[in-house]
Amino acid sequence: MRSNRLESLAKRCVAIAQSVSDVNGFIALLKLSDAFFAEIECRPLLVEGMIAKPKATVDGDGTRKKWKVFVDSEKSGIVTAQLQTESPEHPLPERFRFTVAHELAHTLGFRASEFGVDIERAKRTKESDGDVVSALEAETNRLAPLLLVSDTGIQKLCDEVPGELTLGALLLARSRWAVSRSVLVSRLNLLAVVDDKNLRNRRCLTEVIVGLGEWQSSTSAILAPWPLYISLGNPFVPEFVLRLRSKGSCTLSEIVALDAVRAADKQSLEYVCEVPVGTTQNPKSELVPIRFTFEDTPRKAGQAFLYLVQPAKV
Repeated sequence: MRSNRLESLAKRCVAIAQSVSDVNGFIALLKLSDAFFAEIECRPLLVEGMIAKPKATVDGDGTRKKWKVFVDSEKSGIVTAQLQTESPEHPLPERFRFTVAHELAHTLGFRASEFGVDIERAKRTKESDGDVVSALEAETNRLAPLLLVSDTGIQKLCDEVPGELTLGALLLARSRWAVSRSVLVSRLNLLAVVDDKNLRNRRCLTEVIVGLGEWQSSTSAILAPWPLYISLGNPFVPEFVLRLRSKGSCTLSEIVALDAVRAADKQSLEYVCEVPVGTTQNPKSELVPIRFTFEDTPRKAGQAFLYLVQPAKV
């Protein structure tokens, strides 16, 4: 039942994002908050962000009251007036945008029926009302990327890259959408939950793995176990990805010889090698060639990068 609940909420988030997206997929926060009938206010807080519910749903004159999304002005460095001037050319910071989307998604846990989402209640499921609300809150935490990247944006990416996905195309899309690397990968991953336009089966989003890494020093980096977008045409998955998917660890040097990488374009590097692939039960069934392309970011501790894994010929 909970998977159905998440799908219902996800579909509504996708519809909201579509309604306020521009032709490239950019979503302005003011338009997004208006779609939620909410106001964003930046002020000093003890937390990064929070929501406030109106005491009454309407004023005495029948005017609908708005929810409030508060964001810590001291941590974000943003003042409320800056929301008015946000544009695709001058987006607000990625972290601020995610905080707002997160809080807006969070309100769905309290007002799902307001958005036409039919949530099975306790009397039909043996869950208490408290259990339902708690589950909704946990599930809506996953939905923020759906409010920051529209189907329109992903479809434009697919239209511009009719063949094999490139890291350059992903980085351009990330810039257009004004989202973090993590949000980008998470949004692709959520196509497994809701994908009415069948975007997951477009050529550029098949036979590819998209993930995140982080430099630990100038010579070492680790690959993050989450988020991971995996779209392969067979059950065999690279062994290092199986490890990551089970929350294991993997270093970049286990796959890539850094002194032998070559430039893929101005923003990325690539390395072709053979890696073991298999299933969870037999993770090293055979060796297959892959092309590992990763973002050429500064090699300093804490610096993140995107990477792609695709089939290759050696």
